[in-house]
Amino acid sequence: MRSLSKVYKDGNVQLYYSSPYILEDVMISIHKEQVGKENYTSDNSAQVNTILEEASRQAENIIKEAESEAEALQQQIFESARRDGYDRGYNDGYNNGYKDGLQAGRSQYDDMIAEAQHMVDDAQKEKDKVMRAAEEELVELALSIAKEVLEHEISIDRNTIVYLAKKALKRCYYSDGITIRVRDEDYGTLIEHLADFTSAKGENVNITILKDAAIDEGTCLIDTPTGTIDASIDTQMDIIAAKLRSLSKAVNG
Repeated sequence: MRSLSKVYKDGNVQLYYSSPYILEDVMISIHKEQVGKENYTSDNSAQVNTILEEASRQAENIIKEAESEAEALQQQIFESARRDGYDRGYNDGYNNGYKDGLQAGRSQYDDMIAEAQHMVDDAQKEKDKVMRAAEEELVELALSIAKEVLEHEISIDRNTIVYLAKKALKRCYYSDGITIRVRDEDYGTLIEHLADFTSAKGENVNITILKDAAIDEGTCLIDTPTGTIDASIDTQMDIIAAKLRSLSKAVNG
């Protein structure tokens, strides 16, 4: 593939985000935007739901395991500190006299409780750290599932590439010297819709469609006199990923 002097990333992506734990709304909105309501068949919906259910199950397991481990650690620390403080106080009282031993025991007990509280605080911090890591893993899981869904749709519905091309052309302000590059298997589909592309841009527009075996599946590149617009699935997923990671980082401080 020839080198490009400039590549513009297509950022015209609508992202609906409420929480990194809510995977279904994110992926369904991405899916519907890419393939259009007319291509969202019941069979495809069932496949998507199966993938989403598995992702949700994995997410719930990650969260439950993190919370269970942190809570068990907190309880273990507290009980150990309580027993050690009591035993030290009792032994000192037996060897040095009841009164002095009791006072020393209480002092040591208080010290142990303070130490236990400090360790509990540390455990809470560790729990928060684990939860943040789990949340980041959920974000990556959501992106992975979304990309899998979109790639599946492209493989079974060649008209998806038409949607990508139309979307990219809307961002192109030139009427001449426009070239659309796609993989060989998508070439025929785009040729069938060439009239739609030209009518959308105007009667005097000059659009050429070329095969490019060097680009990946789901890729649609629009060459213009000043550079190239990249409307591929991977590029749009990168934009979505950056937004999700930024939001997750902002929520966690």
